[in-house]
Amino acid sequence: VFFRGQLLIAFLQGILFAIGFSIAGLKFGFVLGLLLGFLNIIPYLGSMVGLAITLPLAYFQQGGGWTTVIGVLIAMGAVQLIEGYLLTPRIMGDATGLHPMVIIIAIFFWGSALGGILGMILAIPLTAFAVVFWRLAQERYIDEWV
Repeated sequence: VFFRGQLLIAFLQGILFAIGFSIAGLKFGFVLGLLLGFLNIIPYLGSMVGLAITLPLAYFQQGGGWTTVIGVLIAMGAVQLIEGYLLTPRIMGDATGLHPMVIIIAIFFWGSALGGILGMILAIPLTAFAVVFWRLAQERYIDEWV
């Protein structure tokens, strides 16, 4: 279920990147957007590779320049905000049974606890495990003691 949710988020992110890059005037923006969305199956990989590819392309393409670079940065920022605050909490919340606010807090907590990107990648599975473990412990042991 987690991987299926991650695929859906990556697909939607790819569509949003493709639309944003096309509006910004990036040549091959639609194809690059879909590719970067696919790379976001592994969280943050698409964004890192995307910055490395799209910014030089936006600056050096014919008719490009700083305005195209700024447009690409705005598109990437907008997609990251939509993904971080809307797509991931809602889709992963439905897939894992966690409230969207719990997912946002979990990403911040595990990102700090495990030192960065690794914690952010493992945040949702670790939190889902902890919630399932707590529910099982509550059913089996806590209810018996009370």
